[in-house]
Amino acid sequence: MGFHRGLHFLFIQVLWSVFAEGNKWKVTLPSRLSALTGSCLVVPCSFTHPSSHTPHSASWYLYSKMPSRYPLVYSSTRPEAVEAHFRGRTKLLGNVTHGTCTLLITEVTAQHNGEAIYPWIDNVGFKFYHTVVTLDVSETAAKPVMTISGELVEGHGVTVSCEVRHSCPLAPPTLSFERHGGEATVNSTEEGDGRWRLLSTITFIATAEDHGRPVGCKVTFPGGQKATTDLVLHVKSLEFNMTSIKVRQLPK
Repeated sequence: MGFHRGLHFLFIQVLWSVFAEGNKWKVTLPSRLSALTGSCLVVPCSFTHPSSHTPHSASWYLYSKMPSRYPLVYSSTRPEAVEAHFRGRTKLLGNVTHGTCTLLITEVTAQHNGEAIYPWIDNVGFKFYHTVVTLDVSETAAKPVMTISGELVEGHGVTVSCEVRHSCPLAPPTLSFERHGGEATVNSTEEGDGRWRLLSTITFIATAEDHGRPVGCKVTFPGGQKATTDLVLHVKSLEFNMTSIKVRQLPK
């Protein structure tokens, strides 16, 4: 009897801990985010709240070590009070009543680099500034990453992929292949924590003329930054005779 009573008590404790966890203020957002100047930045943010409270609004602030100073990053009710380098550049995405506090920053500038920001839900006593996200802003674009799937053999199909990471799904960068034909397909995937993966691929039939030929992929960001990666093709040739097919390496 005591054993069953103990199990029952443990079960109640687990249920209570789950209820308590979902019945308090808790903000979830990445600790750091990277962005390029001139691009936008989406800061994913969600929160839980006591069941006794219905959230209505969310503001964002710039973390300050100065006492009694709370610089505004976003406010729907006091847009004129927002810090100058954020004013007109911030917007709330999603529905606050559904536990979403995601922030959009358009046209990120170098001045945003190193700054820590945090959300504030309604006018409640919870100290939201204990959870901040730091912005890492760069002026230089990283080069795209290129890969080839399969072995390059004359007369066979080959797929070349080019990918880049970014922070702006509303205005993503563009990828373009240079110095080669083939129709490109583009896919965008959310990786989480404010990062997206943009992937472009082309498929073509390899020829002997492709051997030693570079295929380039260029990324262009909304801020005007560009970066290019080149990949040299090394095509193997097919030799036919009456009884067999041989694959040989073409001379460099």
